[in-house]
Amino acid sequence: MHEWGRAAVKLAEKRTELAMFEDVPFLGHAFTTADLHRCIEGRTGRPIKITQFAW
Repeated sequence: MHEWGRAAVKLAEKRTELAMFEDVPFLGHAFTTADLHRCIEGRTGRPIKITQFAW
């Protein structure tokens, strides 16, 4: 968790340089919708359906 804290401080220090929304990847902390789907099904023990947002 210390790495996340350091990253948060560095991002806060650069906040004036960043756009309102930024993609800030953290190595090893990215996942796809398929990964999330698999994880939720594995944890709940039941199938789930993933759909697109209405908009």
